[in-house]
Amino acid sequence: MPLKSLVSEDFVNTGRQKSIDYIKAFGILYMVIIHWYEEMSVCYADGTTSVLGYIIEFLGGPLAAPVFMYAMGLGIVYSKHRSPKELFIRGLKLLAFSYIFNLIRLSASYLIVGKIAGYFDLDTFLYYTFNVDILSFCGVAFMFTALLKKLNIHVWAVPQAAIIMLIIGSFINFESTTIFGKYILALFVKSSELSYFPLFNWYIYPAMGMLSARYLKQIVSQDRWHKISLRISFAFTIGIIAGAMFYGISPIQFFTIYDDIYYLVNFISALFCFNVVVLCESLFYFAFKKINSEKLDKLVFFMSDNLNTIYIIQWIIIGNVLTTLFEGGWLQPFPIWVSIPLGIIVTLIATYLAKYANKILKF
Repeated sequence: MPLKSLVSEDFVNTGRQKSIDYIKAFGILYMVIIHWYEEMSVCYADGTTSVLGYIIEFLGGPLAAPVFMYAMGLGIVYSKHRSPKELFIRGLKLLAFSYIFNLIRLSASYLIVGKIAGYFDLDTFLYYTFNVDILSFCGVAFMFTALLKKLNIHVWAVPQAAIIMLIIGSFINFESTTIFGKYILALFVKSSELSYFPLFNWYIYPAMGMLSARYLKQIVSQDRWHKISLRISFAFTIGIIAGAMFYGISPIQFFTIYDDIYYLVNFISALFCFNVVVLCESLFYFAFKKINSEKLDKLVFFMSDNLNTIYIIQWIIIGNVLTTLFEGGWLQPFPIWVSIPLGIIVTLIATYLAKYANKILKF
């Protein structure tokens, strides 16, 4: 099939994108595992790691947060509710809820148990309450996207703007001492240690998701599309790794969480992570096309549709264990491998509870 005949002039591929559902479902599992690993394993305690640690960080790095943000961009294009007003309101709700969420998952239990047990610290309480998590990022990103749509910014201009933002953001890394810098500016750039997902550094992923979705809707043959995507993304990934090693840069720096390297996104690390996401999406497409299990599809579709809810529940579980047992010294750092069974168990629990929590949590 000639490359030109791969793309239709009409929107012919408007249905469910199974490969995205699968990469999102596995992404939440990887994220739960790395939350245990990052917060309470021996990696947290002394900064050491291992081969298993690097594997966990790789799966919980490029294949977790970037996947969700890329899928967010795809979802904006595929959604029926994508007017500037609807996007802005959704973003505002998400941003407001992110602070309530921080109180529920971390701050409230830390305040209560910390006061009782005598290990309460105000700075830690504020850190837990105002840290810029993925929900905060999504809120700001939805509102920023609403602004771009209101201004009728062309689909190709969005990733271009995101690249400029990324380059600017990659040079900003300081610790502000002002309220504005710590709690407002931190939503946009790395102006505080609590700013994990600032808009400037991470908006590249939803921007690329929106651009990809724009053309994905016109793809005639998904098999052909994913074969091409697989080859290109594999070549780019290998090229980036080889180029980095040639200049004496370890590719591990593109995704390791030690010393917050993963969160300090720059152009090269973003390019690496994006190509890994696209590569794995195509691999998932072919792998699960062969498996073709209706029961597995049903579970994966549910997890994909309820990603926010599962994410919230798993963090409420992990966060409260962190702020009560771990901060209080009643739980000692555990071996890295323990993160895997704990992650699987909590993911299954959160998925089961999601069908009931959805009656309360609506995004």
